[in-house]
Amino acid sequence: MPLYLEQKFLLGRFHATRWNQGAFGDPYGEWPPSPWRLLRALSFRWFQLSRETGDTDRKRLEKLLNDLARSPPEFYLPSLSWTSPPIKQYLPTEVNWTDASAKAAAFKKAKTTLNEDHYRAISPETTIYWVWPNLEEIDLELLDALVKRILYFGRAESLTQIKRVRSLPSNPGIKSKLSAGGTDDEVPVLAPIPGLDLNFDILLATTEDPKIKNSEIPPGTMWLYAKLPERLKTVSTSKSSPKYSTNLNLLQFVIGGRVFPLQERWVVVSERFRGMVLRERFKQITGEKKSSFASLSSEQKMAVSLLSGKDSDSFPLVDHKHAYFCIIPDANRQPIRLVVWRETPFNQDEIDAFLKASERDIFWDYSTPKWPLRILPLPFNAIPPESFSNKKHSVWVSLTPLVPPVSRKRFRKSGRERPGETPEMITIKLLERKGLPCPKLIEILSLNDEWIDHRGPEKTCQLKSEWVSVHRSFKARQENKDNRERNVALGYYLRINFEEPVAGPIILGESSHFGLGLFVPESP
Repeated sequence: MPLYLEQKFLLGRFHATRWNQGAFGDPYGEWPPSPWRLLRALSFRWFQLSRETGDTDRKRLEKLLNDLARSPPEFYLPSLSWTSPPIKQYLPTEVNWTDASAKAAAFKKAKTTLNEDHYRAISPETTIYWVWPNLEEIDLELLDALVKRILYFGRAESLTQIKRVRSLPSNPGIKSKLSAGGTDDEVPVLAPIPGLDLNFDILLATTEDPKIKNSEIPPGTMWLYAKLPERLKTVSTSKSSPKYSTNLNLLQFVIGGRVFPLQERWVVVSERFRGMVLRERFKQITGEKKSSFASLSSEQKMAVSLLSGKDSDSFPLVDHKHAYFCIIPDANRQPIRLVVWRETPFNQDEIDAFLKASERDIFWDYSTPKWPLRILPLPFNAIPPESFSNKKHSVWVSLTPLVPPVSRKRFRKSGRERPGETPEMITIKLLERKGLPCPKLIEILSLNDEWIDHRGPEKTCQLKSEWVSVHRSFKARQENKDNRERNVALGYYLRINFEEPVAGPIILGESSHFGLGLFVPESP
Protein backbone atom coordinates (compact mmCIF):
# COMPACT_ATOMS: atom_id res chain seq x y z
CA MET A 1 0.00 0.00 0.00
CA PRO A 2 1.27 3.52 -0.71
CA LEU A 3 1.81 6.01 2.09
CA TYR A 4 1.54 9.78 1.63
CA LEU A 5 2.64 12.42 4.11
CA GLU A 6 1.85 16.08 3.49
CA GLN A 7 4.14 18.71 5.05
CA LYS A 8 3.99 22.52 5.21
CA PHE A 9 6.36 25.05 6.74
CA LEU A 10 4.08 27.58 8.36
CA LEU A 11 6.53 30.49 8.42
CA GLY A 12 7.86 29.85 4.92
CA ARG A 13 11.32 28.76 6.16
CA PHE A 14 13.06 25.44 6.76
CA HIS A 15 16.02 26.01 9.09
CA ALA A 16 18.36 23.03 8.92
CA THR A 17 21.90 21.98 8.07
CA ARG A 18 23.06 18.51 7.09
CA TRP A 19 24.25 16.08 9.74
CA ASN A 20 27.43 17.10 11.54
CA GLN A 21 27.81 20.22 9.38
CA GLY A 22 28.35 23.71 10.77
CA ALA A 23 26.42 26.64 9.45
CA PHE A 24 29.60 28.12 7.93
CA GLY A 25 30.79 24.95 6.20
CA ASP A 26 27.65 23.45 4.68
CA PRO A 27 27.57 24.35 0.97
CA TYR A 28 24.25 22.59 0.35
CA GLY A 29 21.98 22.96 3.35
CA GLU A 30 19.33 20.30 3.75
CA TRP A 31 16.79 20.08 0.98
CA PRO A 32 14.73 18.03 0.59
CA PRO A 33 14.27 17.20 4.29
CA SER A 34 16.20 14.06 5.18
CA PRO A 35 14.45 10.76 6.04
CA TRP A 36 16.85 10.38 8.98
CA ARG A 37 15.53 13.65 10.44
CA LEU A 38 11.95 12.39 10.07
CA LEU A 39 12.74 9.13 11.87
CA ARG A 40 14.38 11.02 14.73
CA ALA A 41 11.42 13.41 14.99
CA LEU A 42 8.98 10.51 15.16
CA SER A 43 11.11 8.86 17.86
CA PHE A 44 11.20 11.96 20.06
CA ARG A 45 7.45 12.51 19.68
CA TRP A 46 6.88 8.95 20.90
CA PHE A 47 8.24 9.94 24.31
CA GLN A 48 5.67 12.76 24.44
CA LEU A 49 2.91 10.36 23.40
CA SER A 50 4.05 7.86 26.01
CA ARG A 51 3.81 10.48 28.77
CA GLU A 52 0.35 11.51 27.62
CA THR A 53 -1.15 8.03 27.23
CA GLY A 54 0.96 5.92 29.59
CA ASP A 55 1.72 3.47 26.76
CA THR A 56 5.37 2.46 27.12
CA ASP A 57 5.34 -0.32 24.52
CA ARG A 58 8.41 0.63 22.48
CA LYS A 59 8.07 -2.34 20.13
CA ARG A 60 5.23 -0.64 18.23
CA LEU A 61 7.50 2.37 17.60
CA GLU A 62 10.46 0.22 16.52
CA LYS A 63 8.32 -1.75 14.05
CA LEU A 64 6.84 1.46 12.59
CA LEU A 65 10.24 3.10 12.11
CA ASN A 66 11.79 -0.04 10.60
CA ASP A 67 8.92 -0.22 8.13
CA LEU A 68 9.56 3.40 7.09
CA ALA A 69 13.33 2.89 6.90
CA ARG A 70 13.12 -0.21 4.73
CA SER A 71 13.03 1.88 1.54
CA PRO A 72 13.74 5.57 0.96
CA PRO A 73 10.76 7.81 0.22
CA GLU A 74 10.15 9.77 -2.92
CA PHE A 75 9.45 13.49 -2.76
CA TYR A 76 7.18 15.88 -4.60
CA LEU A 77 8.81 19.27 -4.23
CA PRO A 78 7.56 22.76 -5.12
CA SER A 79 9.01 24.26 -8.26
CA LEU A 80 9.96 27.47 -6.48
CA SER A 81 12.18 27.43 -3.39
CA TRP A 82 15.61 28.86 -2.78
CA THR A 83 18.47 29.09 -0.33
CA SER A 84 18.13 32.48 1.33
CA PRO A 85 20.96 34.65 2.67
CA PRO A 86 21.90 33.59 6.19
CA ILE A 87 20.67 35.42 9.26
CA LYS A 88 23.80 36.49 11.13
CA GLN A 89 23.67 36.98 14.89
CA TYR A 90 26.30 37.56 17.56
CA LEU A 91 25.43 35.29 20.48
CA PRO A 92 26.86 35.73 24.01
CA THR A 93 29.31 33.11 25.19
CA GLU A 94 30.88 33.97 28.55
CA VAL A 95 31.07 37.01 30.81
CA ASN A 96 34.55 38.36 31.59
CA TRP A 97 36.17 41.56 32.77
CA THR A 98 37.05 43.96 29.95
CA ASP A 99 40.48 44.41 31.57
CA ALA A 100 41.68 41.63 33.84
CA SER A 101 44.75 43.46 35.10
CA ALA A 102 44.84 44.49 38.75
CA LYS A 103 43.34 47.85 39.74
CA ALA A 104 42.13 48.48 36.20
CA ALA A 105 38.93 50.43 35.60
CA ALA A 106 36.97 47.62 34.02
CA PHE A 107 33.51 46.13 33.87
CA LYS A 108 32.09 42.75 33.06
CA LYS A 109 30.99 42.19 29.50
CA ALA A 110 29.72 39.17 27.60
CA LYS A 111 31.91 37.85 24.83
CA THR A 112 30.15 37.03 21.59
CA THR A 113 30.50 34.62 18.72
CA LEU A 114 29.09 34.94 15.22
CA ASN A 115 26.33 32.49 14.38
CA GLU A 116 24.86 31.99 10.91
CA ASP A 117 21.35 30.67 10.50
CA HIS A 118 20.82 29.19 7.03
CA TYR A 119 17.35 28.30 5.80
CA ARG A 120 15.39 27.27 2.76
CA ALA A 121 12.71 29.75 1.76
CA ILE A 122 9.43 28.24 0.67
CA SER A 123 5.92 29.62 0.51
CA PRO A 124 3.80 28.83 3.61
CA GLU A 125 1.03 27.72 1.24
CA THR A 126 3.31 25.29 -0.59
CA THR A 127 3.12 21.59 0.23
CA ILE A 128 5.82 18.90 0.24
CA TYR A 129 4.80 15.28 -0.19
CA TRP A 130 6.67 12.27 1.19
CA VAL A 131 5.70 9.12 -0.72
CA TRP A 132 6.44 5.46 0.00
CA PRO A 133 4.97 3.71 -3.07
CA ASN A 134 5.05 0.15 -1.70
CA LEU A 135 4.74 -0.45 2.00
CA GLU A 136 3.37 -3.47 3.84
CA GLU A 137 0.76 -2.91 6.50
CA ILE A 138 2.04 -0.34 9.01
CA ASP A 139 0.65 1.07 12.23
CA LEU A 140 -1.25 4.04 10.82
CA GLU A 141 -2.83 4.85 14.19
CA LEU A 142 0.56 5.33 15.82
CA LEU A 143 1.94 7.19 12.79
CA ASP A 144 -0.98 9.67 12.83
CA ALA A 145 -0.53 10.26 16.57
CA LEU A 146 3.19 10.97 16.16
CA VAL A 147 3.10 13.29 13.12
CA LYS A 148 0.32 15.24 14.80
CA ARG A 149 2.74 16.11 17.59
CA ILE A 150 5.61 17.26 15.36
CA LEU A 151 5.43 21.05 15.68
CA TYR A 152 8.83 21.97 14.24
CA PHE A 153 11.25 20.27 11.89
CA GLY A 154 14.95 21.10 12.06
CA ARG A 155 15.58 24.19 14.15
CA ALA A 156 12.82 25.37 16.45
CA GLU A 157 12.05 28.29 14.07
CA SER A 158 10.92 25.82 11.39
CA LEU A 159 7.30 25.54 12.44
CA THR A 160 5.71 22.73 10.48
CA GLN A 161 2.54 20.76 10.03
CA ILE A 162 2.65 17.11 8.92
CA LYS A 163 -0.32 14.86 8.29
CA ARG A 164 -1.12 11.68 6.43
CA VAL A 165 -3.30 11.99 3.34
CA ARG A 166 -5.08 9.26 1.39
CA SER A 167 -3.90 10.33 -2.07
CA LEU A 168 -1.91 12.92 -3.96
CA PRO A 169 -3.57 15.96 -5.53
CA SER A 170 -3.70 16.31 -9.30
CA ASN A 171 -0.61 18.54 -9.32
CA PRO A 172 1.56 17.58 -6.31
CA GLY A 173 4.77 19.21 -7.55
CA ILE A 174 7.97 18.01 -9.20
CA LYS A 175 8.99 14.44 -8.41
CA SER A 176 12.42 13.85 -6.88
CA LYS A 177 13.76 10.34 -6.16
CA LEU A 178 16.68 9.46 -3.91
CA SER A 179 19.46 7.45 -5.54
CA ALA A 180 22.82 6.08 -4.44
CA GLY A 181 24.97 7.60 -7.20
CA GLY A 182 25.43 11.35 -6.97
CA THR A 183 26.11 13.67 -9.89
CA ASP A 184 27.20 17.29 -9.96
CA ASP A 185 23.62 18.57 -10.15
CA GLU A 186 22.37 16.44 -7.23
CA VAL A 187 22.44 17.21 -3.51
CA PRO A 188 23.20 14.81 -0.61
CA VAL A 189 20.42 13.70 1.73
CA LEU A 190 21.02 11.57 4.85
CA ALA A 191 18.93 8.38 4.97
CA PRO A 192 19.04 4.99 6.73
CA ILE A 193 20.60 2.17 4.72
CA PRO A 194 17.68 0.42 2.97
CA GLY A 195 16.85 -3.05 4.34
CA LEU A 196 18.99 -2.63 7.46
CA ASP A 197 17.29 -2.71 10.87
CA LEU A 198 17.63 0.51 12.82
CA ASN A 199 19.86 0.84 15.85
CA PHE A 200 17.68 2.94 18.13
CA ASP A 201 20.53 4.00 20.38
CA ILE A 202 22.23 5.47 17.32
CA LEU A 203 18.96 7.00 16.10
CA LEU A 204 18.46 8.92 19.36
CA ALA A 205 22.10 9.92 19.81
CA THR A 206 23.32 13.50 19.38
CA THR A 207 26.41 14.50 17.41
CA GLU A 208 28.40 14.72 20.67
CA ASP A 209 27.43 11.22 21.84
CA PRO A 210 30.57 9.02 22.20
CA LYS A 211 28.87 6.34 20.05
CA ILE A 212 28.96 8.52 16.94
CA LYS A 213 31.16 11.48 17.88
CA ASN A 214 34.05 10.36 15.68
CA SER A 215 31.85 9.26 12.77
CA GLU A 216 31.21 11.47 9.76
CA ILE A 217 27.63 10.16 9.63
CA PRO A 218 25.80 7.86 12.08
CA PRO A 219 26.42 4.12 11.64
CA GLY A 220 23.63 2.55 9.63
CA THR A 221 23.10 5.62 7.44
CA MET A 222 24.30 6.68 4.01
CA TRP A 223 24.18 9.63 1.68
CA LEU A 224 21.54 9.39 -0.99
CA TYR A 225 21.24 12.01 -3.67
CA ALA A 226 18.29 14.00 -4.94
CA LYS A 227 17.90 16.09 -8.06
CA LEU A 228 16.24 19.39 -7.24
CA PRO A 229 13.73 21.07 -9.53
CA GLU A 230 15.28 23.56 -11.93
CA ARG A 231 14.89 27.12 -10.79
CA LEU A 232 12.02 28.76 -12.62
CA LYS A 233 12.63 32.02 -14.41
CA THR A 234 10.45 34.59 -12.73
CA VAL A 235 8.76 37.04 -15.06
CA SER A 236 7.00 40.12 -13.81
CA THR A 237 3.30 40.08 -14.67
CA SER A 238 2.82 43.73 -13.84
CA LYS A 239 2.05 46.08 -16.67
CA SER A 240 4.79 48.39 -17.82
CA SER A 241 3.00 51.39 -16.40
CA PRO A 242 5.19 54.30 -15.29
CA LYS A 243 6.17 54.42 -11.63
CA TYR A 244 5.61 58.17 -11.45
CA SER A 245 3.25 60.63 -13.00
CA THR A 246 4.19 61.48 -16.57
CA ASN A 247 3.46 65.22 -16.23
CA LEU A 248 5.83 66.09 -13.38
CA ASN A 249 7.84 69.20 -14.18
CA LEU A 250 8.34 70.31 -10.56
CA LEU A 251 10.24 68.33 -7.92
CA GLN A 252 10.59 69.57 -4.34
CA PHE A 253 13.07 68.63 -1.65
CA VAL A 254 13.33 69.64 2.00
CA ILE A 255 16.76 70.88 3.07
CA GLY A 256 17.97 69.72 6.48
CA GLY A 257 21.19 70.19 8.38
CA ARG A 258 22.84 71.51 11.52
CA VAL A 259 24.49 74.54 9.96
CA PHE A 260 23.04 76.17 6.85
CA PRO A 261 25.09 78.10 4.30
CA LEU A 262 24.69 81.83 3.88
CA GLN A 263 22.88 83.04 0.81
CA GLU A 264 26.13 83.70 -1.01
CA ARG A 265 26.77 79.90 -1.01
CA TRP A 266 23.33 78.71 -2.13
CA VAL A 267 24.46 78.37 -5.71
CA VAL A 268 27.13 75.91 -4.52
CA VAL A 269 24.42 73.72 -2.99
CA SER A 270 22.40 73.78 -6.22
CA GLU A 271 25.51 73.06 -8.28
CA ARG A 272 26.50 70.05 -6.23
CA PHE A 273 23.03 68.59 -6.14
CA ARG A 274 22.76 68.95 -9.90
CA GLY A 275 26.16 67.27 -10.25
CA MET A 276 24.97 64.34 -8.12
CA VAL A 277 21.84 63.98 -10.24
CA LEU A 278 23.89 64.04 -13.44
CA ARG A 279 26.23 61.35 -12.14
CA GLU A 280 23.23 59.13 -11.42
CA ARG A 281 21.98 59.73 -14.97
CA PHE A 282 25.41 58.86 -16.35
CA LYS A 283 25.27 55.55 -14.45
CA GLN A 284 21.83 54.81 -15.89
CA ILE A 285 22.95 55.55 -19.44
CA THR A 286 26.39 53.94 -19.49
CA GLY A 287 25.99 51.23 -16.84
CA GLU A 288 29.33 52.30 -15.38
CA LYS A 289 29.81 53.54 -11.83
CA LYS A 290 32.29 56.22 -12.82
CA SER A 291 31.68 58.22 -15.97
CA SER A 292 31.77 61.87 -16.94
CA PHE A 293 29.97 64.11 -19.39
CA ALA A 294 33.05 64.20 -21.60
CA SER A 295 33.04 60.41 -21.93
CA LEU A 296 29.45 60.29 -23.25
CA SER A 297 28.58 59.84 -26.90
CA SER A 298 26.66 62.53 -28.78
CA GLU A 299 23.39 60.61 -28.33
CA GLN A 300 24.02 60.17 -24.62
CA LYS A 301 24.82 63.87 -24.22
CA MET A 302 21.50 64.74 -25.84
CA ALA A 303 19.73 62.37 -23.45
CA VAL A 304 20.96 64.46 -20.49
CA SER A 305 20.85 67.87 -22.21
CA LEU A 306 17.74 69.04 -20.34
CA LEU A 307 19.60 68.51 -17.07
CA SER A 308 23.13 69.47 -18.07
CA GLY A 309 22.23 72.50 -20.22
CA LYS A 310 24.61 71.35 -22.97
CA ASP A 311 23.90 69.95 -26.42
CA SER A 312 25.51 66.99 -28.18
CA ASP A 313 28.55 69.12 -29.06
CA SER A 314 28.98 70.23 -25.42
CA PHE A 315 27.86 73.79 -26.22
CA PRO A 316 25.41 75.57 -23.86
CA LEU A 317 21.75 75.40 -24.82
CA VAL A 318 20.48 78.76 -26.03
CA ASP A 319 16.76 78.40 -25.29
CA HIS A 320 16.98 77.88 -21.48
CA LYS A 321 14.75 74.81 -21.67
CA HIS A 322 16.86 72.85 -19.21
CA ALA A 323 16.14 72.44 -15.50
CA TYR A 324 16.29 75.21 -12.90
CA PHE A 325 17.58 74.33 -9.41
CA CYS A 326 16.28 76.96 -6.98
CA ILE A 327 16.60 77.27 -3.20
CA ILE A 328 13.63 78.74 -1.33
CA PRO A 329 14.35 80.46 2.02
CA ASP A 330 12.08 80.86 5.03
CA ALA A 331 11.19 84.13 6.77
CA ASN A 332 14.62 84.15 8.44
CA ARG A 333 16.41 83.71 5.10
CA GLN A 334 17.42 80.15 5.95
CA PRO A 335 17.34 77.68 3.03
CA ILE A 336 14.52 75.22 3.67
CA ARG A 337 13.51 73.92 0.27
CA LEU A 338 15.17 73.05 -3.03
CA VAL A 339 12.89 73.18 -6.07
CA VAL A 340 13.73 71.77 -9.49
CA TRP A 341 11.55 73.04 -12.33
CA ARG A 342 11.52 72.60 -16.07
CA GLU A 343 9.04 73.48 -18.80
CA THR A 344 8.95 69.91 -20.10
CA PRO A 345 8.09 67.06 -17.68
CA PHE A 346 10.81 64.89 -16.20
CA ASN A 347 10.95 61.32 -17.49
CA GLN A 348 10.98 58.24 -15.27
CA ASP A 349 14.74 57.75 -15.33
CA GLU A 350 15.37 61.38 -14.46
CA ILE A 351 13.05 61.17 -11.44
CA ASP A 352 14.86 58.01 -10.33
CA ALA A 353 18.16 59.88 -10.62
CA PHE A 354 16.84 62.75 -8.48
CA LEU A 355 15.61 60.39 -5.77
CA LYS A 356 18.86 58.41 -5.81
CA ALA A 357 20.94 61.59 -5.57
CA SER A 358 18.86 62.81 -2.62
CA GLU A 359 20.14 59.86 -0.55
CA ARG A 360 23.60 61.43 -0.32
CA ASP A 361 24.87 64.33 1.79
CA ILE A 362 25.76 67.67 0.22
CA PHE A 363 28.93 69.32 1.50
CA TRP A 364 28.59 73.01 0.73
CA ASP A 365 32.00 74.20 1.97
CA TYR A 366 35.36 72.44 1.95
CA SER A 367 36.26 73.96 5.31
CA THR A 368 33.18 72.52 7.05
CA PRO A 369 33.05 68.81 6.17
CA LYS A 370 31.13 68.04 9.35
CA TRP A 371 28.21 70.29 8.38
CA PRO A 372 26.58 68.50 5.44
CA LEU A 373 23.06 69.11 4.21
CA ARG A 374 20.48 66.40 3.62
CA ILE A 375 18.01 66.67 0.76
CA LEU A 376 14.75 64.81 1.42
CA PRO A 377 12.16 64.46 -1.36
CA LEU A 378 8.67 65.83 -0.76
CA PRO A 379 5.54 64.12 -2.12
CA PHE A 380 4.94 64.90 -5.76
CA ASN A 381 1.60 66.51 -4.91
CA ALA A 382 3.06 68.87 -2.29
CA ILE A 383 1.90 72.48 -2.67
CA PRO A 384 4.48 74.38 -4.73
CA PRO A 385 6.05 77.65 -3.55
CA GLU A 386 4.41 80.87 -4.72
CA SER A 387 7.10 81.44 -7.35
CA PHE A 388 6.04 78.20 -9.09
CA SER A 389 2.28 78.25 -8.52
CA ASN A 390 1.46 79.27 -12.15
CA LYS A 391 -0.89 81.97 -10.84
CA LYS A 392 -0.80 85.34 -12.58
CA HIS A 393 0.36 88.44 -10.72
CA SER A 394 1.11 92.00 -11.70
CA VAL A 395 3.95 92.69 -9.26
CA TRP A 396 6.96 90.42 -8.79
CA VAL A 397 9.87 91.02 -6.39
CA SER A 398 13.28 89.39 -6.07
CA LEU A 399 13.48 86.41 -3.76
CA THR A 400 17.16 85.84 -4.59
CA PRO A 401 19.54 88.46 -5.99
CA LEU A 402 19.54 89.05 -9.73
CA VAL A 403 23.06 89.03 -11.17
CA PRO A 404 23.46 90.67 -14.60
CA PRO A 405 25.11 88.35 -17.13
CA VAL A 406 28.87 88.55 -16.62
CA SER A 407 29.40 88.67 -20.39
CA ARG A 408 27.80 92.10 -20.55
CA LYS A 409 30.06 95.13 -20.07
CA ARG A 410 28.27 97.44 -17.69
CA PHE A 411 31.03 100.05 -17.46
CA ARG A 412 33.09 101.76 -20.11
CA LYS A 413 36.87 101.83 -19.95
CA SER A 414 36.53 105.30 -18.49
CA GLY A 415 34.58 103.86 -15.55
CA ARG A 416 31.28 105.47 -16.48
CA GLU A 417 28.17 103.27 -16.54
CA ARG A 418 26.62 102.43 -19.88
CA PRO A 419 22.98 103.69 -19.90
CA GLY A 420 21.64 100.48 -21.39
CA GLU A 421 23.48 98.20 -18.98
CA THR A 422 21.90 99.11 -15.67
CA PRO A 423 20.28 96.23 -13.73
CA GLU A 424 16.82 97.56 -14.67
CA MET A 425 17.55 97.79 -18.40
CA ILE A 426 19.17 94.35 -18.41
CA THR A 427 16.09 92.94 -16.67
CA ILE A 428 13.87 94.37 -19.42
CA LYS A 429 16.02 92.71 -22.08
CA LEU A 430 16.00 89.40 -20.23
CA LEU A 431 12.21 89.52 -19.92
CA GLU A 432 11.90 90.13 -23.66
CA ARG A 433 14.10 87.10 -24.38
CA LYS A 434 11.77 85.02 -22.19
CA GLY A 435 8.79 86.18 -24.26
CA LEU A 436 7.32 88.17 -21.36
CA PRO A 437 5.76 91.62 -21.84
CA CYS A 438 7.74 94.78 -21.21
CA PRO A 439 7.02 95.99 -17.65
CA LYS A 440 5.59 99.41 -17.04
CA LEU A 441 8.00 100.01 -14.17
CA ILE A 442 11.08 98.38 -12.67
CA GLU A 443 12.25 99.49 -9.24
CA ILE A 444 15.45 98.57 -7.45
CA LEU A 445 16.10 98.21 -3.73
CA SER A 446 18.21 100.89 -2.10
CA LEU A 447 20.47 100.65 0.92
CA ASN A 448 17.58 102.00 2.97
CA ASP A 449 15.43 99.04 1.90
CA GLU A 450 13.24 101.31 -0.20
CA TRP A 451 12.11 100.63 -3.74
CA ILE A 452 13.31 103.43 -6.00
CA ASP A 453 12.91 104.25 -9.67
CA HIS A 454 16.58 104.27 -10.58
CA ARG A 455 16.31 106.56 -13.55
CA GLY A 456 17.65 109.55 -11.66
CA PRO A 457 21.19 110.53 -10.74
CA GLU A 458 21.51 107.98 -7.90
CA LYS A 459 24.82 106.16 -7.80
CA THR A 460 25.41 102.44 -7.70
CA CYS A 461 26.75 102.61 -4.15
CA GLN A 462 23.30 103.70 -2.98
CA LEU A 463 21.80 100.43 -4.18
CA LYS A 464 21.49 97.36 -2.06
CA SER A 465 23.79 94.75 -3.57
CA GLU A 466 25.25 91.47 -2.34
CA TRP A 467 28.19 89.35 -3.39
CA VAL A 468 27.00 85.87 -4.26
CA SER A 469 28.64 82.77 -5.69
CA VAL A 470 27.86 82.17 -9.35
CA HIS A 471 28.17 79.11 -11.54
CA ARG A 472 31.21 78.87 -13.74
CA SER A 473 32.35 76.28 -16.24
CA PHE A 474 35.31 74.13 -15.27
CA LYS A 475 37.58 76.10 -17.59
CA ALA A 476 36.44 79.43 -16.14
CA ARG A 477 36.92 78.14 -12.58
CA GLN A 478 40.46 77.10 -13.39
CA GLU A 479 41.21 80.54 -14.88
CA ASN A 480 39.81 82.27 -11.81
CA LYS A 481 41.85 79.98 -9.59
CA ASP A 482 45.04 80.78 -11.50
CA ASN A 483 44.24 84.50 -11.26
CA ARG A 484 43.26 84.12 -7.60
CA GLU A 485 39.77 85.36 -8.33
CA ARG A 486 36.63 84.14 -6.62
CA ASN A 487 33.59 82.91 -8.52
CA VAL A 488 31.37 85.69 -7.18
CA ALA A 489 29.40 88.60 -8.63
CA LEU A 490 27.17 91.45 -7.42
CA GLY A 491 23.45 90.77 -7.21
CA TYR A 492 20.56 93.22 -6.88
CA TYR A 493 16.96 93.14 -5.69
CA LEU A 494 14.28 94.41 -8.07
CA ARG A 495 10.53 94.84 -8.23
CA ILE A 496 8.82 94.37 -11.58
CA ASN A 497 5.42 95.96 -12.29
CA PHE A 498 3.50 94.64 -15.32
CA GLU A 499 0.49 96.19 -17.01
CA GLU A 500 -1.32 92.85 -16.98
CA PRO A 501 -0.88 89.90 -14.59
CA VAL A 502 1.87 87.48 -15.64
CA ALA A 503 2.30 83.81 -14.67
CA GLY A 504 5.56 82.55 -13.27
CA PRO A 505 8.05 81.29 -12.68
CA ILE A 506 10.26 84.26 -13.44
CA ILE A 507 13.97 83.41 -13.15
CA LEU A 508 16.47 85.76 -14.78
CA GLY A 509 20.14 86.60 -15.06
CA GLU A 510 23.45 84.95 -14.38
CA SER A 511 23.27 81.49 -12.75
CA SER A 512 19.48 81.57 -12.96
CA HIS A 513 19.50 77.80 -13.48
CA PHE A 514 21.11 77.51 -10.03
CA GLY A 515 18.61 79.69 -8.16
CA LEU A 516 19.74 83.30 -8.66
CA GLY A 517 17.32 85.85 -10.05
CA LEU A 518 14.21 84.10 -8.74
CA PHE A 519 11.15 86.32 -8.34
CA VAL A 520 8.12 85.83 -6.14
CA PRO A 521 4.70 87.52 -6.31
CA GLU A 522 4.52 90.52 -4.00
CA SER A 523 2.29 89.97 -1.00
CA PRO A 524 -0.72 92.35 -0.85
